[in-house]
Amino acid sequence: MTERNDIGVMIEEIEATPQMVADKLPEFMAELQRRSPLFEGRHYTKVYAVGCGDSLYAAQAAQYAFMKNTGLPCQACEALEFCRYDVDYMPAGALVLVISYSGTVARTVECARMAKRAGATVVAITGKERGALAQTCGEAVVYHIDSRGFAPGTISFSASLLMLYACSVALGRANGYLTPDAAAAQHAQLAALPAVLRSALAVGRAPALAAAERYTGLKDFTIIGAGPNLAIAHYGAAKLIEGGEISGTPQELEEWAHIQYFTTQQRDCVVVIAPAGRCCSRAAELLAEMRFLGCGSVLVGTGDAGDLPADFALLAEDGVDEVYTPLVTGLLCALFAYSLSLASGKQTYDFPSQQIEEEHYRTIHHSAFRPEAEEVAP
Repeated sequence: MTERNDIGVMIEEIEATPQMVADKLPEFMAELQRRSPLFEGRHYTKVYAVGCGDSLYAAQAAQYAFMKNTGLPCQACEALEFCRYDVDYMPAGALVLVISYSGTVARTVECARMAKRAGATVVAITGKERGALAQTCGEAVVYHIDSRGFAPGTISFSASLLMLYACSVALGRANGYLTPDAAAAQHAQLAALPAVLRSALAVGRAPALAAAERYTGLKDFTIIGAGPNLAIAHYGAAKLIEGGEISGTPQELEEWAHIQYFTTQQRDCVVVIAPAGRCCSRAAELLAEMRFLGCGSVLVGTGDAGDLPADFALLAEDGVDEVYTPLVTGLLCALFAYSLSLASGKQTYDFPSQQIEEEHYRTIHHSAFRPEAEEVAP
């Protein structure tokens, strides 16, 4: 049967995400309980979360949850940066989580080899228990999701992020940083997210489509965020590129005022990711600057727009801990990207040619390792 690649795949996976979170959270917790020897009785000094593409953005979005729930420093690393540079300065006692649902990406396999060579505990976060990544790591936390076809990754990103959140709680409980009651409170926050996601989609559809219709034809957006949502600026930019072949430029919230401010024109649009939390006051100031410059703005966040003067607002209900808001803001950014694709008349997600598709996957899955990695048995 031919895999679907129509535009409906993306919105179906977006709409399936709340139920996926509700269904998979207990499964993920059970998998982590099964893998509890990876966490209990271990004295880790630092956590690394490593990946490429959406896996990287999930790692970046989750690093604050790891620090909050484990009391350990956590560093999210792009895979090439880790295996070619950061691994050489990794402290003893590190836990390295290498994230790839397919388990076949060359760079993440190289990360696993180099981390093992350096003496770290290396764990694959993957959907393929017998994939190259899991086999290389030797240890794996495995999860499964259902895909409806070929489309920009949305439900897969949400599942990866949810698993990392659950990992952070499991590790914090195992190392004693979280008391049983504190761990239960964090699990309760995660269990409350499906209702927030459902509400966010219901409320967000109309403003997402209205914003998309306003900015149809615009080929370059800037997406800004801070803290755990800087990762979602990168993820949101990726969904614009993948979903609508629209250039998305991610930037840190404050840095927009120092860089893109000088090139922003009235025809431009800035997507501001600012859920209730520590960056809201600065987001309000920058949205006022955007209004002064005359450019468009789309706010993605939680709570009442209040003092945030955006042209359009995609808002989920308040009450989500800021460290967990990327699961919500990521879904709303995906909804906006889909809406832009729909408004522009896009009908399918595909490569320009089979040759380009084959070359794309070849460069990701078949790439030379650094010489030291070749010395490590797969």
